[in-house]
Amino acid sequence: MKNYTTGAFSDYDKEDVKGLLTDRFENAKRDLDTALERVEHLCEPVAHPKTTNEFFDYFVFDQRSTEPDEEEAATIRSAPIREAFYNAVKILVTRYSAIALEMERAGYTTEEAQTIFERIKNFDNIRNAIMRRAGDIVDMKLYDQQMRNILDMYIDAKPSKVLAMLEDFSFLDLVLDGNSEEAEHEAEEALGGKDGVASTITANVRRVVNRKRESNPEEYRKFSERINRLLAEYRQGVLDYKEYLKAIAELTRELGNRTFDPRLDTQGKQALFDNLGEDVALTLEVYQLIKVNAKQGFRTNDVKKSKLRRALESFTASKPFDVDDILRIAINNPEF
Repeated sequence: MKNYTTGAFSDYDKEDVKGLLTDRFENAKRDLDTALERVEHLCEPVAHPKTTNEFFDYFVFDQRSTEPDEEEAATIRSAPIREAFYNAVKILVTRYSAIALEMERAGYTTEEAQTIFERIKNFDNIRNAIMRRAGDIVDMKLYDQQMRNILDMYIDAKPSKVLAMLEDFSFLDLVLDGNSEEAEHEAEEALGGKDGVASTITANVRRVVNRKRESNPEEYRKFSERINRLLAEYRQGVLDYKEYLKAIAELTRELGNRTFDPRLDTQGKQALFDNLGEDVALTLEVYQLIKVNAKQGFRTNDVKKSKLRRALESFTASKPFDVDDILRIAINNPEF
């Protein structure tokens, strides 16, 4: 106000200038307070003592009452409230970044500024933990550069590198080698204990398996059943923590290193094989039938899609199979 009323606007009445200019710190403080209130309002229903586990129970699914084979559906159902929480925390961090270095000039005492910092850091750490445990992925490129700098300087949790390893399963190798006490401690601290680590890894495996839902429904079914069985055994105490991680590690290796018949040299052939009773000869016949009849644009052209369906239906007269499943595989495998 002083700069403007003694400079470019010196010929204007102060009252007029006051109506045009506002104190950015006052606005920034109001925006930050509002964003913080919004996050706290969303978190009100979370049960005490409001650790990561209680946040997970509210924003994802109740870990005590949800069966393993129901977890995926429960996670999908709770996605809207989780998305609201993620967005609210993102806005909160953005608002904080606007005045992070000038909190006292914005009207906060030193003690208030420190308290706000701790609350925002806690909310952001919880958000990161929930994202990983629920299998939700955040792309840091979506943040603007200023926000990423603030996250690096003030907010990001210490075990962020370890948590990133959970997503490509390299953390499993560390744990099972027995030389990762520090990494284990950091992951458990960030994710709410061993159960948090286990559920995070499980969610990431589910995400990989889910990619096969349409392109290879039989393989998706088999791996999904194995995940549910392993998780149930872990929850029931049949498998301890390390045994569960070892079993999941074996499953991830199978996901990436399946043993193929040399003739099944593409993902499309392998998908057909899994869904045609593991009959190699039938697989190769159906594969060739699809290659001949799946004309360019058949995925979006109803006439061309119908032609492929008729060809498959004619073939099933002598060798029955589920036409809908095979058609879905053709549609969802880019090699056709």
